[in-house]
Amino acid sequence: LLASADSLNMQPPVIWDSQTGQVLLTLQVETGSLEPLWLGLAWSPDGKKLAAVGSLMHPASGADDGMILVWDEETGQQEQLLTGGMKGYRLWAVAWSPDSRFLACGTTDSELFVWNMVNDTPLARLLGHRDIIDRLAWSPDGNRLASVARDGTIQLWDASLFASTH
Repeated sequence: LLASADSLNMQPPVIWDSQTGQVLLTLQVETGSLEPLWLGLAWSPDGKKLAAVGSLMHPASGADDGMILVWDEETGQQEQLLTGGMKGYRLWAVAWSPDSRFLACGTTDSELFVWNMVNDTPLARLLGHRDIIDRLAWSPDGNRLASVARDGTIQLWDASLFASTH
C-alpha cells in the first residue's frame, strides 16, 4: 500500500495499491471549518494506522494550529484528530515508535513533540534544534529517537526520559 495527501488540499488523501496504481480508499477527513495542510505521512509499524501531520488553517485569519490525524488503514475512517498544545505550529515530520505507543512530530519552528498514542495525550516537547526538523527515526528497540534539522544538527533523545512515566 501507498498513501498520499495533497499539500494544497485539492485532492483528498488516499491509499493506493502500489502494484496496480489504483486508489483503494479515499480517507475520511473531519476538521470542521478548518482547512488541513498535509505535510507528512507515516504508517504505524503494524501497517494498521496511517498518521498525517501538518496544520489546520483558520480561513479568516490564516493562523495555523498543528495537527495529527490518524486513520484506520482498512476502513479509511478517521480515528483521531489531535491538536492539543500545538497552537501556532506546522508539523513537518512524523515517525511512530516501534511499538506504536508514541508518535514523534517535528515542527517548522524547530521543536519536537512526542504524543502518547495509547491515551491520545501530548507527552513531551523537546527543544534543541534551530531550524525545521526534516527527519525523525526511532531506534529499533524504541529507546532512542533521532531528529535531523535544516540547521545541520542531529539530536539523539533518550526516550526513557518521557516513556517511563507513561
